[in-house]
Amino acid sequence: MKDLLHISLDLETLNTAPDAVITSIAAIPFTMELGVSDCSWYGHLSIQEQLNAGRTASASTLLWWLRQEDVAREELVQGQEAITRGLRDELATLLDFVALEKQRSNIDTVAVWGNGSTFDVTLLEHLLRQNGLTPFWDYRHVYDMRTLVALNPAVKERNKNNFVGVRHNAFADATHQANVISETWKSIQQ
Repeated sequence: MKDLLHISLDLETLNTAPDAVITSIAAIPFTMELGVSDCSWYGHLSIQEQLNAGRTASASTLLWWLRQEDVAREELVQGQEAITRGLRDELATLLDFVALEKQRSNIDTVAVWGNGSTFDVTLLEHLLRQNGLTPFWDYRHVYDMRTLVALNPAVKERNKNNFVGVRHNAFADATHQANVISETWKSIQQ
């Protein structure tokens, strides 16, 4: 795992299907030894542009968002109001960020981590390909936090109260996820 550039991904979406509208993405580089690095990427994506392109929203997910804390819903709205780039251009900045991180770390292979094995990575790959962009990872380097944490569930339990930021904010969620992955990894290496 040392020769990999680890990136924790989190998405906020308006559906759970692979073609879901993605409202925001966070990409947080981290190491197993030290946790989160000092660089990160966080972007908001246009809901309307994605709906126009055929991506989907579901009533159940919209109702779920309505039940979340005011601050999480406000973050979603403010993110939409702050968008300055088109969808493909914003996704290109994510790819550029990863390319710079690969260069900075002198590591060519990216390992992406989602909370689960079939959500964040799958939806982001679908969106990138729909926009003619190539994912920055290889299918052999897709990992998920749930499987790792199952090896030592005490780490996740210890970290429940250590969450920093707003839950259901992609940046805060991805950062927390990276720290839990790192701590779990260290605990099972001992």
